[in-house]
Amino acid sequence: MACRLIQTLLVVGALLLVACTQDKTVTRGLKDAPQLRGALVGAIPTGSDLASAVTFMERNQFRCLSQLNAAWGERQGLDYMYCDKEVDVGWPIVRRWQVAIVHDGRSRVQEVLVSTGLVGP
Repeated sequence: MACRLIQTLLVVGALLLVACTQDKTVTRGLKDAPQLRGALVGAIPTGSDLASAVTFMERNQFRCLSQLNAAWGERQGLDYMYCDKEVDVGWPIVRRWQVAIVHDGRSRVQEVLVSTGLVGP
C-alpha cells in the first residue's frame, strides 16, 4: 500500500513539474518568424510606447538590449531594442527567437522585425 502511494505521488510530482516548465509565453507553439511577428504586431502595434513594448517582451522571457544606429540583416542605421529568447525543443537543440523593435528615437515603436532558427551542435 505504501509503495503504491509513493508511486502515485512521484507520478503526480513529475506531471506537475512538466506542466510548470512548459512555455506559456507568446512564442508557445510557434515555428516561424511570420507567426511570431503576427502575434507581436497585435501586442505591440505601430505607435506603441517603447517602454511598454520592452516590458511585454521581458514578461515573455525575452532579454532586451538597446541598439542605436545598428544593422538588422541588410538594413543599416536602425535604432531598435534587440530582444532574444531561446526555447528548448529537445536537447541539445533550441529555437532562438530574435526581435528588433524599431523605434523613432523618441520612445515610439515604428516596426517589429523577427527572425528565428534552430541552434545546436
